[in-house]
Amino acid sequence: LLAGTHLNGTVTVAEGDIKFYLAKFNALTGDLAAPAVELPIVGEMGEQTSNFRYDEASNIYYITGLRNGYYMIDDYFPFVYGNEAMDGSAFIMAINGSTYERIWHLEGTTNWPTYYLISIDDIQIDNQSHVYISGRYSNHPEYPGVYLGTHQISNNAVFGESVYVAKLNNQGQFLWSKTPTSTMIPNTTTVGASVKGITFNGDQVIIAGAGQVENWGNGLNIDKPFGHRIDPYLLFLNKQTGNAEGLTHVLGQFGIENGFTKVVTDNDGNYVVGGYTHGGLFLAENDNIPDLYIQSGGYTDFLYAKYAATPCGVLNTPKVDKLKLNVYPNPTNNIINIQTDETLESYQVFNMLGQEILNGNFEAMNPTLSLAKLAQGTYFVKVKTQNSTEGTFKVIKK
Repeated sequence: LLAGTHLNGTVTVAEGDIKFYLAKFNALTGDLAAPAVELPIVGEMGEQTSNFRYDEASNIYYITGLRNGYYMIDDYFPFVYGNEAMDGSAFIMAINGSTYERIWHLEGTTNWPTYYLISIDDIQIDNQSHVYISGRYSNHPEYPGVYLGTHQISNNAVFGESVYVAKLNNQGQFLWSKTPTSTMIPNTTTVGASVKGITFNGDQVIIAGAGQVENWGNGLNIDKPFGHRIDPYLLFLNKQTGNAEGLTHVLGQFGIENGFTKVVTDNDGNYVVGGYTHGGLFLAENDNIPDLYIQSGGYTDFLYAKYAATPCGVLNTPKVDKLKLNVYPNPTNNIINIQTDETLESYQVFNMLGQEILNGNFEAMNPTLSLAKLAQGTYFVKVKTQNSTEGTFKVIKK
C-alpha cells in the first residue's frame, strides 16, 4: 500500500512509505474479517508479476514475485522479508500462517551476467498441499544454466526465451520440473513464450500458454509455419511424473502474437480459458471453428473460450465405458491393438477440440486401428460393439 489511509480507515501509510499487509475479507459481504497484519517486507515488487496463495491444509501462505521491471540486473528493486534479502530476479516464499515468519524461499537466477530473467507467472496448490509453478526464462548460448534455488530448470545452450513448469512439496523440495527440449531456434530469438495459467483435473495438471516452437516429448510439439509467432495452447501433464500427455494449440494470424493467460476447470471438468489476440485466431483449415478476429479496432482484444474435457458427444451416453478395453501400445507410432470381450463394430477418432477426424468399421474380433494418417498428438477413440455398447479411450500418436 502507498501513502494514505486504506482498508476502511484501519491502516495508514506515511508519506513516502510502501507497506505490505495481509488482509482477510468476508467472502459474502466484502468486509474485513480480521485486522490486517503488516508483513515485515522492505522494498518493492513488480505489481503485475506477483502472486499470492494460501494453503489452508498446511496453514502456509505463498508469495511469488519479480524484483525487476525491465529484467536487467541494475533495475532490480530491493526486497527484504524479515532479515532475509533477495538477490535473484524472481522468488517464491512460504510463510507460516500463524506467525507470519518465513519458512523457506527460493530465488531465480541464471548464468547470464547482464540480463537474466526467470519469472514465476502462476502458482497453484493441489489438495495434497503440493505446489505447482510456471514461468519463463531467458537463455544465452555462452551462459547456459537457469536455476530456482539450487535446482536447475534448464541448461539449454541456445538464445531466446523458453518456459517451464515445476512441482514442489510444501517444504520447497522439487518433485519434478519440465521445460521443452527444443523451444528456441538456434541463432534466432523466440520472444514472448509464456505459461501463465495452471489448473487441475483428476491426475493431470493443465497449463495455459503461448508458444512458437516447443517439443514437450511423447510426440507432443508445436512447430508453427514460417513467419508465424506465438499462439495459444493447452498442455496436459501427468501430476505424478510431469510427463506430457496431451497438447492442443491454436493457429493464429501470420506475424501476430496471441496467447492464453489463464485456465480454470469448471464443475463438469471442462476448461475455460482466457487470453489475448493481436489479430486473428482459430484460422486452421477444416477445424470447424469460426475464425476469430480482433473487434475493438485497437491493438489487442481479450478473448475467452471453453474446451470440453472430452470430445463433445463422446461421453454423453449411458453405455459409455462399460466396455473393458485393453489398448496397446499407447503411446504408439502407428497401429493400436484393441482387445475386448465383445465384438467391436465401429470406431470414431476425435482430436482434442472434439472434432471427428476419422471413422470406420472393424473387420474382426480384437481388431487393430491404424493412425498412420494422423499427425503426432493426443486423440480420443470411441468404439461401439454390435450390441451398441460404447467405450472411449485416449491415445497418443508419437
